[in-house]
Amino acid sequence: MENQTEQSELHHLENENRLLKEGLAALRKELEKARIAKEEHAQAELASASNEITQLKGTIAVLREEMVQIRYEKAERTQNELSAARNEIDQLKADLTALREKMELLLAEHEDECQKMRQAANDEMNQLKQTIIKLRGQLKKNG
Repeated sequence: MENQTEQSELHHLENENRLLKEGLAALRKELEKARIAKEEHAQAELASASNEITQLKGTIAVLREEMVQIRYEKAERTQNELSAARNEIDQLKADLTALREKMELLLAEHEDECQKMRQAANDEMNQLKQTIIKLRGQLKKNG
C-alpha cells in the first residue's frame, strides 16, 4: 500500500506539475499578448505623436511664412506711406516757395505802383508850385 500511496502521490505531483506547467505556459502566453498589445499601443501612440509633430511643423511653417509676408507687406506699406508723405512735403514746400515768390513779386509791384504814384504826386505838386510861382509873378507884374 505504501507503493500505491507513493504512486498516487507521484501521480498527484505529476498532475500538479503538469497543471503548474500549463498555468505557467498560459501566463507566459498572456504576458506575451500583453507585451505585444502594449508595444502595439506604444507604436500607435508614437505614430500619432509623429503625425501630430509633422502637422505642427507644417502649421509652424505656414504661420512663419504668413508672418514673413505680413512683415513684408507692412514694411512695403510703411515705405509707401513715407514716400507719399515725403512727396506731399516736397509739394507743399514747392507751393510755399511759389506763393512766397508771387507775394514778393506782388509786393514789389505794389511798391513800384506806390513809388510811381508818389512820383506823379510830387511831379503834380511841383507843377502846381511852378504854376503858383508863375501866377504870383504875373500878379506882381500886373498888380
